Amino acid sequence: MGGVVLKIPREVSVFPRTPMRPLSAIGLVLACSLGAPIAHAQSASSSFSAEERARLSRGELVVRREAQQRGELRMIGGTSWQVVDAPPAEVWAAVLAVDDWTEFLPQAVESRLLRNQPGRRDVFIRHQKGPISASYTIRLEFMEGRQMARFRVDTSRPSAIRDGWGFFIVQPFGEDRTMVTFGVLADVGSGMITGLARPTVHEWMMRVPEELARHVERQHRAQHARR
Repeated sequence: MGGVVLKIPREVSVFPRTPMRPLSAIGLVLACSLGAPIAHAQSASSSFSAEERARLSRGELVVRREAQQRGELRMIGGTSWQVVDAPPAEVWAAVLAVDDWTEFLPQAVESRLLRNQPGRRDVFIRHQKGPISASYTIRLEFMEGRQMARFRVDTSRPSAIRDGWGFFIVQPFGEDRTMVTFGVLADVGSGMITGLARPTVHEWMMRVPEELARHVERQHRAQHARR
């Protein structure tokens, strides 16, 4: 079991002749729960469909949802992909700017850096929807050179989420465009579910790359407007 590896598609600048294979959240579960390293490898999941490839090229979100029972954990999440009209360096900078995650995490009202170490950041996050509030802390580990990051809920701290883990991958996609791959699986507990339908929370989770794209593209346009 210790040899299980999180499978990551190779970097691409455009869609290759052999379609880039999406990352399976099942592989994510095994990798992150066992602490296995992120590695470049061909994914075992099916390739993008023609419709998905067209959606990505148009800058639309592509989502593959998952739901599974793991012991007592009722996990929801999946993998989603989004092309961003900005260079990878700008997108990666936004991923690491954890104090600004409220700009793209749906319904997040607070995101605060608790610990900053080489290759690791601990982040407190709070979501609010009307009277409903949920907070938790994640450990974010990242590889600067490869522009990949993975995260896991810190269950040693007070948390509205029973457990959860995921990743960000930032890749070039043509000239001055970027592909963001985001995966997540979490048991969101009862904090947010008490007043919201589980499908609503599931949809919010999978929209992260889309909201990240909007945030980065706003910044990108503002930077060019000042020049």
